[in-house]
Amino acid sequence: MRLTRYTAIVVLGGLGAFLACGFTADDRAIWQAKRHVTVIQNHLADLKAHLLKYRQVHGRYPSNDEGLAVLDNFTGTIVVGLGWWPEHRERAYSRIGWPHVQERLKEYRRQTGHAPRTASDLNQAIGLCYDVPSDMDNAAMTLAVTDNDNLIPLGRGGAFSPWMTPHVYENRHGLNSEKFRDSPASGDWWGHYSIKVDKDIYVYSIGGELYSQRLHWAWWTYHGPRIAGAAMLIAAIAILIVRVKRGAAKMVLGMVALTASVGAGTAVTFVGHVLCYAMMPAFSRRDPEMIDRQRALLTTYRQRGVLGEAAYKTALEALENGPATTRPAGAASQKHK
Repeated sequence: MRLTRYTAIVVLGGLGAFLACGFTADDRAIWQAKRHVTVIQNHLADLKAHLLKYRQVHGRYPSNDEGLAVLDNFTGTIVVGLGWWPEHRERAYSRIGWPHVQERLKEYRRQTGHAPRTASDLNQAIGLCYDVPSDMDNAAMTLAVTDNDNLIPLGRGGAFSPWMTPHVYENRHGLNSEKFRDSPASGDWWGHYSIKVDKDIYVYSIGGELYSQRLHWAWWTYHGPRIAGAAMLIAAIAILIVRVKRGAAKMVLGMVALTASVGAGTAVTFVGHVLCYAMMPAFSRRDPEMIDRQRALLTTYRQRGVLGEAAYKTALEALENGPATTRPAGAASQKHK
């Protein structure tokens, strides 16, 4: 066997092992993005159920200007205090462990026979540190308990995502489809970040779209090198088997070269582990890109006549401030019963 064939075996074997064993070995990006997408899908499924209930009662779906803010058929709503300072509010937003909310609320219902009704019930159910609004709180937030034992923040802008940005509602009935040509829901064939409630009725999350794209990128970043590495290893083995025509000694030498290169490639992978941990992207709760995308979409819908001026301003305010509502000074203190 010629030297070039040994070289090919060594290069393909070493590089293939390096890639197949995982230069991008850290899968936290996939796990985090998938967790966010799953939470969004659960939110959207709950909102669909409550929109269908709304139609049963009112004989129609909300208009685009009304949006999700008119939904009033949740199992219950709980008002919680968010502290006095804006930074307190951001910390309060981050207290909810969204991936575990439904599991813990269902367990609470099994134990008590009912969904949480007060802030103290909510603390007991999901282990928060919220309190009922008091004189110590400059802002409060309303959390809706859905029929499927989930929590959805509510505010003037409607129903909010875990990133405290409003879910987007579209009622396309009677409107030219061109007005919605830029809608993220139109391209979400698999329902990763949107849901079709009924004909011409959609709900989706801009944040869900962003994390769905990140999940797709993270999957290929993680698995792409492994697929390429596996192909290289197969090619190295094929060269070893097919190209060695005569002599056991040459076969043994080729196997030694392949084994050595695979071992070296696997060992170097540990360096890749360190680099991948260092390059892990940070996941911001209120990602600026998320807010910019939604602001641009709202502006487009106002320009095309989908949203009225008042609804547009309310949606922008909700996007900037989240679901928090400022409480009047001197509100009476309350304590848990």
